[in-house]
Amino acid sequence: MRGAKIPREKNVCRPRLQAGEYEQMLAVAGKVSPLFELALVMCYETGHRLNSVRQLRWQDVDLRAEHHETVRWVGERQKTKVEHVTPLTPEAVTALKRERARRATIGEGWIFPATRSTTAADRGLFYKWWEKAQQLAELPDHPGRFHKFRRHLASRLVPAPLSVVQVLGGWESPHVVVRVYQHASIEQQRDAMSQYLGQAKVG
Repeated sequence: MRGAKIPREKNVCRPRLQAGEYEQMLAVAGKVSPLFELALVMCYETGHRLNSVRQLRWQDVDLRAEHHETVRWVGERQKTKVEHVTPLTPEAVTALKRERARRATIGEGWIFPATRSTTAADRGLFYKWWEKAQQLAELPDHPGRFHKFRRHLASRLVPAPLSVVQVLGGWESPHVVVRVYQHASIEQQRDAMSQYLGQAKVG
């Protein structure tokens, strides 16, 4: 079979965030766990994989305004192995500061620690939290879980330069962003037509 071309599905199912899903999950997240609430915010606001978020350490985030409030994604903990630094949104900064105050955390250490070990919390725990929050929010079981936030960020950033989007999400290439993650909404398509094709009438 060496050299044989593997057929690819042209219309691959890539679950996207449903309208209001994040807000409904966030509203009940605190009842599940403060750490789940923080993970939800971080995955949504940064667009990074759950594995990258759950392995963050406190020394990776700089919450000082004078230092531009950033997060360093250590290469060895990324799927692409590429280290990069991205800015934090005000929502992410607020959530991190709240968690740090709640645990009175100082110095280094995991932001999402495992209960009975010195490692980061297992991703299976986050999936259990997700299912519980989904039940509390009375939401149907849509596929995708945390990874939908990654696609959502890429799609929100459709108007931004691809080189910037690539860094913000930690993607290995612009090609991956466009081919796998971005989905241009009807509104974004209309805006592009209006801007570049003039006042074209779209039916």
